[in-house]
Amino acid sequence: MRIEELNPDEVLAELLDSKVEVQTSETQRHTIVCYADNKVPDTDLGDEFLNTMLNGPVKTVAGVRFSGNIALTVYCRLQPDGTAKTRRIRSIIGQCRQRAMGKCVRGFVFRLDPSQVITPTTPNLVTGYSATVVNVEWRTI
Repeated sequence: MRIEELNPDEVLAELLDSKVEVQTSETQRHTIVCYADNKVPDTDLGDEFLNTMLNGPVKTVAGVRFSGNIALTVYCRLQPDGTAKTRRIRSIIGQCRQRAMGKCVRGFVFRLDPSQVITPTTPNLVTGYSATVVNVEWRTI
């Protein structure tokens, strides 16, 4: 794989897209969308969604193997009182970890450590969403 062919953010988005589930009541649940490379539309967003984006430099070993980080952002619509849905966010991050941990997909291996938080859950009253950003390590094999 050559450096210009690297797209781990898109591969991770495909791995998570419509596979992470949110339970909204005792009887209702739905899956959420994962966008790659900040290709988030500005209309018709769900109450929860994910976004992946390369974060930092790409490291190389002898020009053959590569590694780096991806910022995985969890967006979740705020409670009516403007607070974040922390339990739901933790559940989403946990499911992302299960889906991504050690998986080899199209030549990439991912590792998500929930303690590697870049930005803790931060409510944004203007957008009506909270955002939590965690670091996902990736490498080629």
